[in-house]
Amino acid sequence: MTEAPSGPPGTAVRCPVCCLPAGTGDACGDCGWMLRTPWSLGATDRADFESRLGAARLAVDLRAAARLGGDWRDRAALLRGVPDDAAWAAARDAVRVEHRPAGPVLADGLARLPHGEPLAVIEVTADGVTARLVDERAQAGEPVRSRRWTELLPMLSADPGEREFQLAGGTRGMDRSAVEPELAAALATWAAPLPPARAAICRLPGLPLPELAAGLLADETAAEPGDLAAQLDEVAAVLPIRTGYGLLVAHIGPAPEQVTPALSEMLAAGSHRGDAATLTVYRAPGTSPPTTLAVCTVESPPRLVAAWRATLPTGPVAVRAELDGPARVRLTGPTGLAPEPRELDGILDGLPTWFRPPPPRLELVCLLELNGPAAAVAGRRELLDGLLGVLAEETGDRVETAVIGYADHYVRGRTNLDVVHGTGLKPPADTRTALARLPAPVEPYDRAAAPLEDALALLAAQDPSSTAPRILLVVAGRHPHPVGTDRGGRGPTACPGHIDASAALARAPAGHRVAVLDTVPDGEPAAIWRALGEHGLLGLADTTPRNLAVVLGLLPASPIPFSVPLAHPL
Repeated sequence: MTEAPSGPPGTAVRCPVCCLPAGTGDACGDCGWMLRTPWSLGATDRADFESRLGAARLAVDLRAAARLGGDWRDRAALLRGVPDDAAWAAARDAVRVEHRPAGPVLADGLARLPHGEPLAVIEVTADGVTARLVDERAQAGEPVRSRRWTELLPMLSADPGEREFQLAGGTRGMDRSAVEPELAAALATWAAPLPPARAAICRLPGLPLPELAAGLLADETAAEPGDLAAQLDEVAAVLPIRTGYGLLVAHIGPAPEQVTPALSEMLAAGSHRGDAATLTVYRAPGTSPPTTLAVCTVESPPRLVAAWRATLPTGPVAVRAELDGPARVRLTGPTGLAPEPRELDGILDGLPTWFRPPPPRLELVCLLELNGPAAAVAGRRELLDGLLGVLAEETGDRVETAVIGYADHYVRGRTNLDVVHGTGLKPPADTRTALARLPAPVEPYDRAAAPLEDALALLAAQDPSSTAPRILLVVAGRHPHPVGTDRGGRGPTACPGHIDASAALARAPAGHRVAVLDTVPDGEPAAIWRALGEHGLLGLADTTPRNLAVVLGLLPASPIPFSVPLAHPL
């Protein structure tokens, strides 16, 4: 049977099925509908023609409905006819679409990015087109441009349901010959401000208009539903880092006392997810505020990747970083990490420009009077225990300490020559333990004098174990015994060992001397107290452990705001 012609032979006609100009051929180049045949008269031929034309038109509409999913009855008002089950099944079979995953397209686009340039990722959705800029770390910013479908193609219906049907290939209300050129022109203008590196993702796979738009926007396209952030996370998991990642640290030098920030590389360029590294750093002495552990890119200028705060212990600290992808770093050590809110400039502002390092090793010898009024005895021990605690926390192994306690020569009418108790130089934490083991106070005690001279003599008799500077601290309440008794018998009892406290002090090596007395005398202190308190004569009630450490020269007067750790021990 022959077809009735849809126009004079040899002229361009519009296909009655798909509405596209079909050129001069006998059949439509898009849907295959036969456009031109010799005329053949007869009612039967005409009816058959109309039947087949209606079926072809319905098939086009059914394919559009099938692309949208659901049941054809959901869009019955938009169909040019009512299908049977076979027609609907055929339409569903005809539009099965394979998704093109976004991950490989994103990964390839990011891998080919020039350093520092962004990738424009354009998502084509049911609403329109949206562009975000993604950096080489696979991190996307907020949308920079967007445009609705009705702004791109005003011929599209304002009704969301009908417009969705048109996106899926429905021809109702469409001038199909104008769709592609108008869409191409509109997208070219809209996308002009975007960077040249682009990737387009059609979030409606298989829908002709969104697929067309994606192809017009970028050479690299994907067709896959999903969330861009989640897809970028997956891409980041396999992307190597382009620049190394390092920990921001401080160096003392090269000029004396100069503080210089630097980056100690932990993860080299090319590292992948799962790579890890450990770096040893040190807390600056005398610092109480938390230290910032900032991971930055090893480039000029560096970029902050992530930062945390932690109160570091003294001594070496192991910082362990694990890579989860570009700009995705976790610190698994040390413990006690909290987010650092400051940006890189703010972190660097917290670093001093100079710092006078303390001696690498100091010795502190503490002479402690063990007896006396109960409140004073407890206060002395509490002060010394607190001092050792502060030093253990703040100075670590830089300061070695010793405690020498002295009791009383004369107890209950008996003379005691073995009055000195103590240990050698140890770390502050160990000396703190030794302090707790010193003999408990006894009653009665000599209220006029205590054998401080014996403790000084013991100290003077010791051979210095090193050339480290030594600091002498005396925590006492009573004068030392004199060498001899006053002729009138009114003064303190003489030292049974005939030790001269001043002479013993002169022989005791100490470049810095501080004394803490139960009560600082009014007026001019005695010569022995002036000598023992040459660099500080303090009252017990007015002295705190940290203030005492400052007077001893072991800690700075105020915390030094070292925002980042030291790269090396002092």
